[in-house]
Amino acid sequence: MTIISEICVRAKTVGIGEIETWLRDNKLDSEGAQELASYMANAPYAEMIGCWKAAQANIENLKIIHPHVSDMLVRRTMSGEAG
Repeated sequence: MTIISEICVRAKTVGIGEIETWLRDNKLDSEGAQELASYMANAPYAEMIGCWKAAQANIENLKIIHPHVSDMLVRRTMSGEAG
């Protein structure tokens, strides 16, 4: 289990603040990007968008996670899930 995986587990009960901080200050590796993408796919819509916004704070994180989440982000956004 990677650090980001552990943070995602905690986020299920305490929110995404720790994910946001971690993404701003650290770089995802491929495994971490997949784990964060999995979390985002199953997270409530607002948390999914929050993680996406946080990834944008670090261009390297954005580049590594984009292939894992782009289709899911479009699908969930277009489905009207946001409310």
